[in-house]
Amino acid sequence: MRIPVRILRATADNRHPPPPPTARTREREERILAVNQTIMAEHGPETFTFADLALTLRIDRATLRRHFPDLESLLGKILRRHLNRVTRAVAEIHPDDPDRDKKRRSAYHNATHTPLGGLNEAHLLLIRNREMLPDDLLPAIEASRLNIGSILAGPLGEQTLAELDKPGLDTTRIEPAPPPVRAEPPKPPAITYSPGKATLLARGRATAAANFRALARPPPPQARPGPCPAPAGAATP
Repeated sequence: MRIPVRILRATADNRHPPPPPTARTREREERILAVNQTIMAEHGPETFTFADLALTLRIDRATLRRHFPDLESLLGKILRRHLNRVTRAVAEIHPDDPDRDKKRRSAYHNATHTPLGGLNEAHLLLIRNREMLPDDLLPAIEASRLNIGSILAGPLGEQTLAELDKPGLDTTRIEPAPPPVRAEPPKPPAITYSPGKATLLARGRATAAANFRALARPPPPQARPGPCPAPAGAATP
């Protein structure tokens, strides 16, 4: 199986870093990225070839290939640069800011939309065309995107990104997501002591036995009356 040139170049650059680019090289690369971003966003990446891009830029295909081996590499570079800018914009909001969530969503909106409310070129390519990237480029793009969603809304990042990526969203309506309502655990019912049937029977038998003994017990002997004492001064017989 033939390995794409972009993979071979990435392997070579990782193991053997190339010399730093000159100012002229950086300037040409920036122009290549800017022009390619515009025509991809305007017409779609599938509507032109690598040779068409070279003609559009008025450079030789060999010169273009020295910077980028194919159109997939170009699109991947555009999306990585865009996601890095968005990440920096969102992460600039301090985590302890009392209005952190709202400010982060506003920063995301400003980095991904035009002043008129539509998606900017790079973000349009991210939303519309990232699935066109090959398997060696797409996972890194998705990981960066989901990381931004995690910064914005934690586990609700995917839903938040889908909401914020809608064109024409009014930034004044961007509010922090309400915290999830955590249901309080039900309180256990109050335990009241209720004697069992056996206990009640035992108590009834004890009471009946006590009553029976009380009835069967003979009454205490009464004192027998003695002789009446003689009145004072009376003669004794």
